[in-house]
Amino acid sequence: MSKNEDRLQYIRDFYAAQKVVIEIPEQVIETAKGRQVHRFNGSRMNYKFIDGRSEIDRKDLHKFLEMYPQIIVHDQKEEK
Repeated sequence: MSKNEDRLQYIRDFYAAQKVVIEIPEQVIETAKGRQVHRFNGSRMNYKFIDGRSEIDRKDLHKFLEMYPQIIVHDQKEEK
């Protein structure tokens, strides 16, 4: 392999090994009886969300940010 191919492979492996937690913001609905909070449960782009959170590969993060700009990113480096 050439130098450039080695570098590209290193970058692919680097990003493939990293995980990021993303969160879809909750929806708050005001009713006559009070406040209702709805958190997303389902799947988007082959990732399953439970209570609005999912762990995704870092390589897919830019796709999520393009499609859903309201997403909150919880980088694991920041939380430690």
